[in-house]
Amino acid sequence: MLTADVIIQIGDNIILIGRKHEPFQDHWALPGGKVDEGETTLEAAFREVKEETNLDLKNVFQFASYDEPGRDSRGRFCTTVYEAEAILTDESQPEAGDDAKSLVIVSPWWAVDNLELAFDHEQIILDWLEYSQITR
Repeated sequence: MLTADVIIQIGDNIILIGRKHEPFQDHWALPGGKVDEGETTLEAAFREVKEETNLDLKNVFQFASYDEPGRDSRGRFCTTVYEAEAILTDESQPEAGDDAKSLVIVSPWWAVDNLELAFDHEQIILDWLEYSQITR
């Protein structure tokens, strides 16, 4: 299976969603999901972010891919992770939707130290923090 996940920045913070369904129900995760038939990972990233957070994105860049066996209990999943900035307008404000039970805007450092993160999202955020050289 192919998925796309997005590290969405709002200032120095990132957006995480509370997962509504298993696996990792009630854990926090980066917005994202499965790539549909005929869709690129980038198209899936934009679609999933809109469905789960109501946000549009700008300055979208591919960050990394993760394909460690066992990263998802449902089978072999490979994800392409993007980093992006949220576009905030009157019509586009962060709110949980679709598979997202809730949504938070938090410091990425606080998230990895204090939240139960789904899948390998803690490692993804830590890798991104190292790459971005964002300090505590």
